Amino acid sequence: MDWRVAGLIALALIAYWPTCSALWHYWTDDVSFGGHGLLIAALALWMLWRARGRVASAPLRAQPWALLPLLACSLASLIFWKASIEGLQFLMLPPLILLAVLSAFGAAVARNLAVPVGFLYFAMPVWNLLAAPLQSLTLWIVRLSAPLIGVPATVSGSLIALPDDMKFNVGLVCSGAGFLAQGLAVAALLGELEQASLARRLRLLGAMAVIALLTNWLRVLTIVHVGYATGMRHVLVTRHHLLFGYVLFVLVLVLFVWIARQRSPDVPLVVAAAPGARRQARAAYLAALVTLAAPPLLAVLLGLAAGAAPARALRLPAGRAAWNGPLAAVDETWRPVFVGAHDEWRAAYRDPAGHAVEVIAIGYPAQAQDRELVNEGNSLVGNGELTLLGSARASGGGQPLREDLVADERAGRSLIWSFYVIGGRPFVTPLWAQLWYGWHAFGAPPYSALFAFRSACAPSCAAARAVLADFTQVMRPGLFAATTQGLSPQQDGAPAMLAARPDKH
Repeated sequence: MDWRVAGLIALALIAYWPTCSALWHYWTDDVSFGGHGLLIAALALWMLWRARGRVASAPLRAQPWALLPLLACSLASLIFWKASIEGLQFLMLPPLILLAVLSAFGAAVARNLAVPVGFLYFAMPVWNLLAAPLQSLTLWIVRLSAPLIGVPATVSGSLIALPDDMKFNVGLVCSGAGFLAQGLAVAALLGELEQASLARRLRLLGAMAVIALLTNWLRVLTIVHVGYATGMRHVLVTRHHLLFGYVLFVLVLVLFVWIARQRSPDVPLVVAAAPGARRQARAAYLAALVTLAAPPLLAVLLGLAAGAAPARALRLPAGRAAWNGPLAAVDETWRPVFVGAHDEWRAAYRDPAGHAVEVIAIGYPAQAQDRELVNEGNSLVGNGELTLLGSARASGGGQPLREDLVADERAGRSLIWSFYVIGGRPFVTPLWAQLWYGWHAFGAPPYSALFAFRSACAPSCAAARAVLADFTQVMRPGLFAATTQGLSPQQDGAPAMLAARPDKH
């Protein structure tokens, strides 16, 4: 491969090292979903090396217009990095490389590198998004097929119940998302090795998608049948159900590759052009290098210039009109779970009629991966005594909010209204909150907080909704102004909150 193409790829990997580092940790830490990532990366490097002849013979024609989408992808990648949205951050890496190659060398070179570079997508967590739908599809297939093989199975949620209290849990790992990603990678590899036409590549991918799903369904049905026939005592059920799935899938892959190779067309021989026929436009190459590396370098310099964020404080206002507070909160059933070091405040407001509104505030002075306001490990409801029954949108005091209906262990129901505040700006949608944070985190990171208000459904949830609406309406001049604009540097002697001390986590 031309050393200049290799240098451009190497620069992308170095300049966007936070993305590469996070991807490495995904491959090595999350073995269930990302364990095949190292093999995918190795195959991608091998395919890049194998493509060197085609790259050497490809005509060069720089495409300066590609610098604009390259710059856009670079900024998007940095925003996703600052916002700790790793899934979107990973997706930007292949386009960054291919757009840089396109701008410097032209479409022919970029086209020859598209599959090797895009091959990395098979090792990214985007496939995890398919786990839940494929889990549901697998359970639906089991419900339809189990009676056909003589297994009286009942499906409830993710559980498959058999007679004599025998049960199987079809978790996300059993959804087949990993099989699908790995099988499609094999199909894409076959198409690249053959240098097949687009139509044949699509046929290979389509056939593999169907085969991967069928194989996973066969695996689950086989284990369920064996468990039912042996009273859950067979070693395939008790110890080696995952190993059985891997062995079965490998056998299917080998058979697929053998059949596909029997039907493959002859691979054309690529002859490299003479070295003297290649003349690289130096200006286009330098422009690609600068556009690729300048944004992350500028982001680092801005962060160093901004320094640490100033100390900030959350201050809930005193009660207004009929609402008294903030008072000490006494209900321990509501214990939100949030990852990383953060601050947590709890308080309550009451009116003369006996209505109570619990308030919880979660604060992050700065966000980073595994220390962020929006994370899969976070739960406003908590992992204990409250169960989420449903969610909707609400409006209180002119402010849009998220409404969660929850139930406790005594079947008592309550409503939780919540919203985010990022640097003094309110949000309801988590993604928009994090993107706004990512854009403004190039300097001093803005303070991030989540505010939530809970009221019991007594005598009804309509009554609770009315209480929350009255609370937010009355408290809007103080509560919402304080939470959306009161995130200011700590004043001398000013309390962090007028209720209880913040809990440090």
